[in-house]
Amino acid sequence: EHFQSTDVDSPSIFRFEEKPPTDENPLKNRILELLSRSTSKYAMKAEIWQMYGDCHAQFGDQKKVLDIRQRQLRAAQKADWQKDETSAVAVVDTLECLVPEYIKEGSPRSKFAAKSAINNTIKK
Repeated sequence: EHFQSTDVDSPSIFRFEEKPPTDENPLKNRILELLSRSTSKYAMKAEIWQMYGDCHAQFGDQKKVLDIRQRQLRAAQKADWQKDETSAVAVVDTLECLVPEYIKEGSPRSKFAAKSAINNTIKK
């Protein structure tokens, strides 16, 4: 709650008002908060980053999606990922999510970053 000053002559110097809701969907905020905490605790779990990115994409927060997909790729590229088929598939799947986000962003810098992400992955 926040307060608002009133006239000194009034019975109460301060009157409390309800804060207007900042978001229409409190469940959305709870889900994103839970996933955010999960990514803090399990930073190297690409699956958690994927869920977090999917939620932001579903809720329309495209700015955040690109950052999350980059973190998802770093998590998927754990040590010796290229030697394990399951890990390699996870990296490719993550690239399939990341590259379209770079392209949506549309800047020359993002397009170069998409190309670099692909090339760096191929080199490994």
